[in-house]
Amino acid sequence: MELSDEFADYMEREFAKHLHPNSNNSAKRLLHAYLKKCYDCFLTEQKFKELAKNCQKS
Repeated sequence: MELSDEFADYMEREFAKHLHPNSNNSAKRLLHAYLKKCYDCFLTEQKFKELAKNCQKS
């Protein structure tokens, strides 16, 4: 998979928030960071759906 420069920079910043660069970033820690980002995306999608639903009512 190839990442655009902008997305790669974004992911680097996001992983830095959840992983300590000088520690042992095990598969467990990487998976935890990945799942956290997936959950954040899920919540954002739910909010978007709610907003879209409210806009349709208006």
